[in-house]
Amino acid sequence: MTKITADFTGLENSSDQIAAKLVSLASFWDASASLAYLEDVRDVFNAQLLTPILNGDLAITWMPLANLLNDPEAWVAATFFAESQVGLTMLPDLARADVAGETPAAFGGPVGRVSDNSLNARHLIQATGAAQPAFGRRPTSGLRNRLPNSGKGVASAGVVGAGGALPSYWSVTNMPAGSVEVLSLAEKNGRPCVRIRINGIPTGSPRIRFASGVDQIPVETSQDWVHSVWLQRVGGDQTNINAVFFNLIGDDAGGNNTGGISSTTLSDTLADDVRRSTAGTISNPAIASIRGEISLSWASGAIDITLDVSAPQLEIGVEATDVQITAADNFAVTQSGQPSVDYIRFDGVSDMLRTASVFAGGLNGQAFVLGDAGCMVSDLSIAAGGDFIFGPTTWNGAPAGAVETVSGGTGRILGAVIRAGAFSEDEIDRLIRFARACGAGPLSEINPWQPQALGAGVVDLSRLDLAYTDTAGTLLAQPGQAVAALRDGNGAVVATQATSAARQTYGRHRRRASAIAPNAARMSVRLSHGRKRMSQTASPVRRPVRASTLTGCRSCYMMSWGPPQRFPSSPL
Repeated sequence: MTKITADFTGLENSSDQIAAKLVSLASFWDASASLAYLEDVRDVFNAQLLTPILNGDLAITWMPLANLLNDPEAWVAATFFAESQVGLTMLPDLARADVAGETPAAFGGPVGRVSDNSLNARHLIQATGAAQPAFGRRPTSGLRNRLPNSGKGVASAGVVGAGGALPSYWSVTNMPAGSVEVLSLAEKNGRPCVRIRINGIPTGSPRIRFASGVDQIPVETSQDWVHSVWLQRVGGDQTNINAVFFNLIGDDAGGNNTGGISSTTLSDTLADDVRRSTAGTISNPAIASIRGEISLSWASGAIDITLDVSAPQLEIGVEATDVQITAADNFAVTQSGQPSVDYIRFDGVSDMLRTASVFAGGLNGQAFVLGDAGCMVSDLSIAAGGDFIFGPTTWNGAPAGAVETVSGGTGRILGAVIRAGAFSEDEIDRLIRFARACGAGPLSEINPWQPQALGAGVVDLSRLDLAYTDTAGTLLAQPGQAVAALRDGNGAVVATQATSAARQTYGRHRRRASAIAPNAARMSVRLSHGRKRMSQTASPVRRPVRASTLTGCRSCYMMSWGPPQRFPSSPL
């Protein structure tokens, strides 16, 4: 929700004047996608509006007193607390390092307070350092580059160790002291660039590394990863360098090398400023983290080579994507042509924020929370004299693990609005559009059902908040994903399916009648004494059911089936 400086004077009174400024703003973001951004702006701009102004077939609306583009905090306050409703906001733009709220939070630094913007002065605070979440920023398109620092960081020109320094987390191994020098930190073709001279007799094959095993960039088995970097030789030569390799290396949980994942031979003379990459799949279960390196194969003799190393990137996938520059331990990530959004990251263990003052009369209402994966609207009830608590894993009234669900496991929360009373359907629609503009993912959970409503041994497939994609029952299934486990109303895992090909598909529809497919089935399964029975009120669904996004309707959950079949006696 970073402020965007595209000032409206408040005097614009024609569609042409407003459209011109919006198009100018969209062009600033990405000239090739002006119309798409203009439509996004139009969608988010729909709040507390005066008369809509039309420009061709694109409706542009104008709100002079609370302009989202100039001041999103004012937009939230004016839109959802215009009648002085009780509640609070948690907007990362207003994160502060100290409880008093005097020092802005630094990237990667602790958050001691998030100032409330609802005019209720319900600030969220955390005085205990070990329990303070962290502040960060990422592009609205998402965070892809996992390197802790792909820019210049704390680098300085000079001989490394004698006045000069490589960027934080970078290193050159197998060279004696005084043989590595940073010659320049000048940008190159719009990218941060470090010019490194390696001159001397190595003690082994020199390696330029962008992270070490102890830095722990976590991976999972079967994931595809790609490492890329712009690399050009600008001085010296390749005398006594037998070959140049670009490697992906795996490390175990202790940071110990478990072997190579992939290696690409750079067979040219490195004379051109070219982006180079290597990609591989994590196949060894012992690999817990990953790193990349440029290796100069050496056997004997002195070497003298100067390289321009620019914009290294380590990301999930098989091909390198648009460059993202990272800093501050990956808490400050930017991408050219993409707006940025601030976030607060919760570690899921101890990080927690709570209101500095209690609700003397209590609060019955709803919370809207947005994170990397999407957004969630949940009911909440705070007793008289109670407070609102966010973290480590959930918030008042939300399901267990809600922080992980809405953040997609990253812990990154992009904002929250908590208010007495229920949000209207129109308000939820505007909040969801706001979340999308802030870079939240597609997840939209409206009043997620609580599993405590069922008893032990009962699984109701019409409300499958109890479906998981892993047999341990820890990762909630999303629409279109295969179900590996079910939990009953008491939270116990009661059915599993270890065979991927035999798993059923999770889906969701809204309870509004017009949104339900004519052939949709309401299914329930009651598990007792090791036997399973399935009852259906309609024909089985013959295809996976995708998520519907009707706003203001509670979600119902379903599983899609192939030909009519029975549950096996043991697995799911």
